[in-house]
Amino acid sequence: MRSQPTSTAAAADASAAPGRDHPDRHAMIREAAYRLAEARNFAPGRELEDWLAAEAEVDQRLYGEGRLF
Repeated sequence: MRSQPTSTAAAADASAAPGRDHPDRHAMIREAAYRLAEARNFAPGRELEDWLAAEAEVDQRLYGEGRLF
């Protein structure tokens, strides 16, 4: 029996961020990034910066100081 192929990107992402599996994490990051973009009137060119800042903010809320929630 052959095993299902796994995505290299998914495997790398999972190993890079252990424990980052909260079911609503991506949606929370998306909403936080939107708020950041909105605060700067959606000026183009800083989308990645918004996403990374939102990701850090959400991860701190979810996983900060070793606690979940």
